[in-house]
Amino acid sequence: MKNKKTPLSPKKKKILIAALAAAVVALGIGAFFLIRHFTAPEENSPRSIVYFPADYEKDILSDPVYLDFDRTLHYTKDGVTGQFDENNIASASPECRFLMEVIRCVILGDWENYPSFFLDPASVEKKEFTMQELYDIEADFGGVSEEQTENGTLSVLNYRVRYRIHRNNGTYRSGIYSDAKTTQIYQLTLTESGFYKLYRILDVIYDAP
Repeated sequence: MKNKKTPLSPKKKKILIAALAAAVVALGIGAFFLIRHFTAPEENSPRSIVYFPADYEKDILSDPVYLDFDRTLHYTKDGVTGQFDENNIASASPECRFLMEVIRCVILGDWENYPSFFLDPASVEKKEFTMQELYDIEADFGGVSEEQTENGTLSVLNYRVRYRIHRNNGTYRSGIYSDAKTTQIYQLTLTESGFYKLYRILDVIYDAP
């Protein structure tokens, strides 16, 4: 004789249904976190940039943290590299001295005079920026090229300039993570009066820290 199954009481049915529902929820949550763990959301790659607060009163040249960084210009031309700062700027070439003046202007936050370094100052957006904590600065000569302008052909010297900005607040360079190496092309041209000017600065690449 077969044993008859005892039907579940309503109370036991409720408990069983609740347990099954809890198990399904737990499996769903587990699967969700596994997917999140192994699949990086597109919006989080690359990670968003958080800028430091802009302090227009801060004197970075009195900040021991910034002063401890390498703030010399590592200048390379024809395979020869030299390090230059305010102590030996007189021994640098005219092109190197000009690059140092531009970089010094940025470090000092001299936004009012910044456009004057360009061949066409009116083409440069005149915006206020704080002192910039530039360091690990390199300038490599990349040769001469011809640029077509409205006034004809312009001969320019191309320099690959790379540096880092400590505590970047975005007032001078946006889209750059703090302390990440950033690369630009500085195009210099010699005016008829014998002075170097910037034809333009081209943003090239961004290297993550």
